[in-house]
Amino acid sequence: MREYKFRGKRKDNKEWVYGYYTYSQQNGVARIWVNEPKWPDSTVLYDYVVDPETVGQFTGLKDKNGREGYHKDIWLYHGVRYTVEWDEENAGFYLKHPSDRATIDDHIPISEFPNGEVIGNVWDHPHLLKGGDPT
Repeated sequence: MREYKFRGKRKDNKEWVYGYYTYSQQNGVARIWVNEPKWPDSTVLYDYVVDPETVGQFTGLKDKNGREGYHKDIWLYHGVRYTVEWDEENAGFYLKHPSDRATIDDHIPISEFPNGEVIGNVWDHPHLLKGGDPT
């Protein structure tokens, strides 16, 4: 069964947090709720206000190094830098080919995610989409 979790950048310190996502229509606040073990038999739930633009869902897949893949991550596969996008029509994630001339045939559906590598995301590493160095 697929694990449903999200990540988002905290508004107060710009750090990433991972957990459960909620959004309030009433006041426009996005939150990530994080379970943090405090003692051997208890867990404390923390809630962090996050920038809603940065919220991304876990795809359910990991890259060749075991790193979790999230919406808007940048994957390197055979020298090509793809972004993880959501296909509303097919209700699934896919790797979007970076070419302006790319067609649907150039994208890779989640069911065929390759043994690539997550090298960043579009918020922290926008330079990677322009061919910048991943280090």
